[in-house]
Amino acid sequence: MWLEADHMSLPSDKYEQFIASLIDNVKGTHRNISDIEWGRTNTITGVCGQPHQIDVSFVDHDFDYPTLVIIECKRYMGNPIKLEHVKVVKATMDDILAAKDTQSHANAIIVTTVGAQEGAQLFADYYGIIIESVPHGPNYTFRYENIIQASVTMSIKASVSLTDTLRRKCQLCDEQFEVQDNENVCPICSSNSA
Repeated sequence: MWLEADHMSLPSDKYEQFIASLIDNVKGTHRNISDIEWGRTNTITGVCGQPHQIDVSFVDHDFDYPTLVIIECKRYMGNPIKLEHVKVVKATMDDILAAKDTQSHANAIIVTTVGAQEGAQLFADYYGIIIESVPHGPNYTFRYENIIQASVTMSIKASVSLTDTLRRKCQLCDEQFEVQDNENVCPICSSNSA
């Protein structure tokens, strides 16, 4: 059980491991994710020859092209992340994408325990970098694409977890629908073809 005073004293690598476990849970929702890596030894070399330490990375095959996703974890107790943090993530992603032996598409996510300053959010929004506030404690919400995971600890010491809501684009009409039994066609198109 997480305790408020204890969870902020945990090392940063535990936060990275926590985020990697949430990505592994997303993989369990039938999203085609591979190569989940995390931690200090997780490096990807950019076109300049510099290996970049990436907190969490994986490849998502459910986009039009296999897409490298890099996640920067900022587990702070005080001030929100700054513009300079987002600029470093953007430069790192650009350097990695320019290398010949990496994926041709990439997305960047910054997860933070304290949110972002206005300028950091503005820059991230413009360049398509997602900033997600994910506390490292008993109460959290994490969203990747259309999959939301949450944990809430009730005052009676009970724990409720809401995970694995899966939505998918219909293969016939491209509309989003909630998947019940791993179907690929929405209920409307399914009933029209019956």
